[in-house]
Order: sequence, then C-alpha cells, then structure tokens
Amino acid sequence: MKIVKAAKNKYIWDIVNQFQAHIRRYFFQKSIPLTKSSVEEHNLIIDALNNRDTERVASVLKINWLRAIDEMNTKQSTKHKAQSTND
Repeated sequence: MKIVKAAKNKYIWDIVNQFQAHIRRYFFQKSIPLTKSSVEEHNLIIDALNNRDTERVASVLKINWLRAIDEMNTKQSTKHKAQSTND
C-alpha cells in the first residue's frame, strides 16, 4: 500500500482496493511467496513515486508485472508437465 499512498491518486487507490482481495485470495490459494526480485522492484517503484519519476515508475511496473506473469506461467507449466507424466 506504500506505492498507492505515494501515488496520491484516488483512481489508483480505488482500483487497488477492488483488486486487493482478489490478489490476496490468489496468492493464498497458490501459495506463491514474494520473491526477492518482487520486493526489490516494489522498493524501486516506491522510490520512483516519491521522486515523481513517472517514466521510472512505468518502467519498473512493467518489469515487475511481466516477471511475475512469467514466473506464474513457468510454475503452471511445470505443474502441468508433472501431472501429465504421472498420468
């Protein structure tokens, strides 16, 4: 929530509040731990927001989301391969 507070944008605040429950549920169900990369990226986003560096915010957000999606896809692919070899 530090990122959202640093943005000082009601639109972002409302969107994050709407998605927060869904994200928590997903992480709980899938037991996906926060990675060191994710924590570092979030710290970079907070710093960029505090410095009002919108280009840096956008750049790190893109990296963060794409990496997380890639990790989830890799995990799902590995899971499906393991299941298919057990069948």
